[in-house]
Amino acid sequence: MENKESKNIHIKDGKKEYYIAPIDILLVKADGNYSDIYLTQSTLYKAVRIQIGQLSDLIEQADTPHFLARVDRSTIINLKYVKYVDAKKGVVTLRWKDEDVNVTIAKSSGSSLSEQLAPLMRLNDEASTIKREDYPTEQAYNLAKSADELKRTVHRMSTILQLFKE
Repeated sequence: MENKESKNIHIKDGKKEYYIAPIDILLVKADGNYSDIYLTQSTLYKAVRIQIGQLSDLIEQADTPHFLARVDRSTIINLKYVKYVDAKKGVVTLRWKDEDVNVTIAKSSGSSLSEQLAPLMRLNDEASTIKREDYPTEQAYNLAKSADELKRTVHRMSTILQLFKE
């Protein structure tokens, strides 16, 4: 289980080998010596024989930026996709491909994660100010919406980076 390429993590599971870019990981749920690894491209590696601690170490050793955080003993999430944290229920809602994915985490981790991600959650709740009637054509409107979404994404990413620095 060593890095073959600096941008990917290499996991050897018996005869199977996985090369995964950390930035492509949406979520990891672990159960003992096995982990389910969900990728952003809809791929699921089920019951991969690797402990979450080992996987977390491999991710940190990879020479590539990522937004992954281990939020409890059995869960790693990609902070880029966090929509909401319900600390009381111990649930993180990830927004992925226009769907909400609820992930159960330890309730004790929920409060801490909620506090850390509060600035990001405020950014997610802000509504776009782009209105169709302000643009002469549908194409101009769609371009403005895309530019606004890009600007908001950049702002979210810089907020996430600040969270990692603290």
